[in-house]
Amino acid sequence: MSIKSTPDDHISQVAAEYDAVGTEYFNFYRTDIPEKVTSYVDHFADKLQLGSSVLELGCGNGLPVAATLAQQFRVTGVDVSEKQIESARENVPNAEFLASDMAKLDYPSDSFGGVIALYSIIHLPRELHGDLFDSIYSWLTPGGVFLATFTSTESEIWIEDD
Repeated sequence: MSIKSTPDDHISQVAAEYDAVGTEYFNFYRTDIPEKVTSYVDHFADKLQLGSSVLELGCGNGLPVAATLAQQFRVTGVDVSEKQIESARENVPNAEFLASDMAKLDYPSDSFGGVIALYSIIHLPRELHGDLFDSIYSWLTPGGVFLATFTSTESEIWIEDD
């Protein structure tokens, strides 16, 4: 894997914020995982062959997605926050984790049977989405599965002050 270069002022800000509040964010928003998220992950897993390689973009502390998927698949989790990656390595020791900007990843073609990105691509500046989607398409094996969530607004950036 090699790393592409992209402007990263915004990404550095996102990383610093998740380094600072990642645990509190998880405790406030993610301890009760919505049934909708569980059903998305289950449906995603059902589409994959047992033992497939899966890439999670924006894995945070590894809970719940990487932990769930690592029971059946070879999981690689990527997050921009070093502290979240440290937590993910503790929470999901049977997966591989990398601290990196998802827009800078460069995996070989056909590396993953599935790529999942829940609540993460929204942190990437919109002008980088097209290149990321091209990369994801190339990383997927033929018939691979991609699951992502996006905002339903036209706003290009959303910052919650608290």
